[in-house]
Amino acid sequence: MVHTPLISIIPRLQSLAGLSSEREWRAHAPQPSPGPSVLIVDDNRDGAESLAAVLNLLGHEVRVAFHPDEALELIHSFEPDAMLLDIGLPEMDGYKLARKLCGILRRRPLLVAITGYGNLDGRSQAEGFDHHFLKPVDSCELDSAVRAAASYHSAGPARTALARSS
Repeated sequence: MVHTPLISIIPRLQSLAGLSSEREWRAHAPQPSPGPSVLIVDDNRDGAESLAAVLNLLGHEVRVAFHPDEALELIHSFEPDAMLLDIGLPEMDGYKLARKLCGILRRRPLLVAITGYGNLDGRSQAEGFDHHFLKPVDSCELDSAVRAAASYHSAGPARTALARSS
């Protein structure tokens, strides 16, 4: 299969659509529907930034933290609908970070473990995570899971159990 960079086919698509400029093209391009807000916490800078870029393109409002302390600071000014946490973070694993973050937030977000540890999906579930994704993450599956976050907010107090159980 040949992969052609998207940027190289835009001029051809513009001409097929009868659009003469990139500005005209952007004005007519379909826009993604707004998605839930997302906090990504991962010490792998490249992976976190790449995932954030994809989720931004899919319409999500995204914030990124590269260290647990950074996430704990950020959470005071940003209340995400979903948190995507690396389990193997330095100084504090993703499970402990989830408990701390959920203890600060007014409502419990959707919790998604993103990790290279395939054998921890059972532990992620036991720790209260809603999903466990192995790296590299399938962005379509992740987008679907994160968009489901909106339904979790209607569950109310039962969704705060993670913070009280620690």
